[in-house]
Order: sequence, then structure tokens, then C-alpha cells
Amino acid sequence: IAVKTGKPAAGLGKMVNALEGVKEEGAWKVWREAPAEEDLANALALLKTEAEQSALLTAERDLVTERLVRELIRQGSNLKLQGNYPEALGRFRIAQKIAEQIGDQAGFAATLNSIGSIYSNQGNYAQALEQYQKSLTLSETLGDKAGIASALRGIGIVRFYQANYTQALDHFQKSLALFEAG
Repeated sequence: IAVKTGKPAAGLGKMVNALEGVKEEGAWKVWREAPAEEDLANALALLKTEAEQSALLTAERDLVTERLVRELIRQGSNLKLQGNYPEALGRFRIAQKIAEQIGDQAGFAATLNSIGSIYSNQGNYAQALEQYQKSLTLSETLGDKAGIASALRGIGIVRFYQANYTQALDHFQKSLALFEAG
């Protein structure tokens, strides 16, 4: 709700938050407020099988949206920065599956890029390039300049690690031009 108008704010869409309360001195207080997608993403990551994940997604179908995909990518990215590649890859794979199921092509492209970065960090350059190339192709199809720029940057990083500096520089320059234009 916009403070000035008292009407729903434009462009935000429907948001669902999870609230946790605590009773202190006889009164209830909000202890934690978070997007419901964050809690669902955490719950999905704790489940051991795809069947369990599917059952939870079915039960929470109203939350199976692009926001859930973005939350899983966010969590995976944080785990990647901590060096926890297996957990990060798990979050990215769950996000990828959901993005595919709901037709979120931009989210799917983002998961490809994120998975490519994991493989790149692990030195699995062939796998990284495969993921980045798929992300680039899909991002080009979607006309997603930021996605294209990210995929080109990832390819450039891999080419740099492979000591192919001419190709790396070419990809970095293309990526930079898109980021600057964008």
C-alpha cells in the first residue's frame, strides 16, 4: 500500500509474507517477517527426494512463482559465495526445475548461468561453457540484455582461466557494452 495514496503500489504484484510471533510481557509481537517464498525455498532444500519436493510444491502451489525461482537463485548464490558448491548447486537445480515447470524462461536462463558459475569455480570448464552457452542462447531468444551480458561475462571468465586471453577479452568487451547500454 502506497503511503501517500492508500492504494496498492503499482508493479509489486501479490506478495505473501510469513510472520512469526512471540509473546512478551503478555503481548504478542512480530518476531520475524519474511517472504513466504523464502520459507518455502528453505523447506524445499531440506527435503531429500524429488517426490517430497513435488508434494510440497503441490501443497504450496500458490507460491510456485517466479519469485520462488528468484529466491532459490538468491540462496544458491549466497551459498556459492560461501564456497558451499554442493548446496548451491542443489538450490539452482530446484530453481531450474520450477522455472521449467512454470514456463519462466528468464529464470531458467538465470539458473543455467548460475550452474555455469559453479562449474567454472570448480574448474569444470567444459561443463561451465555448456551451461553459459545455453544461457546465452536462451537469453538472446528472450531479448534479455542483462542475461546475455552475464552469460558473455561467464564465457569470458572461463576463456581467461583457460589462458585464451583473446577470446576472453572479446567476451568481456561484449558483456561490458551490454551492461553499459542497459
